[in-house]
Amino acid sequence: ASRGLGDVYKRQYQAHIKAINSLVMSMDEKMIVTTSLDSMVKFFEILSFDMINMLSVEYVPLCAAWLVNSNHICDRVAVSDSVSGLIRVYKSSEASNQPILTIDIHLSPIR
Repeated sequence: ASRGLGDVYKRQYQAHIKAINSLVMSMDEKMIVTTSLDSMVKFFEILSFDMINMLSVEYVPLCAAWLVNSNHICDRVAVSDSVSGLIRVYKSSEASNQPILTIDIHLSPIR
């Protein structure tokens, strides 16, 4: 059977197995980070839409925000916790589930 050109472009992606809490594009428009009820934080390259990194965390992540370094490169993400006021910072390129920084200044979850 022959396939039409439209069939070549039909793809299905399943990034998370539960609902997505946050989907945020980096300021340089090169990356996307998602957080989900499945306790995953995933990083995607926009141009190829390839998942380049994923972190399995021990909490349900809510909001995410890209952080820019001194060279204007978006390489870190701040992620809030659904049950506490903690903010954890991760490097987008590191596969470590351990944050590089944990900030504890809020009493309630950041939504």
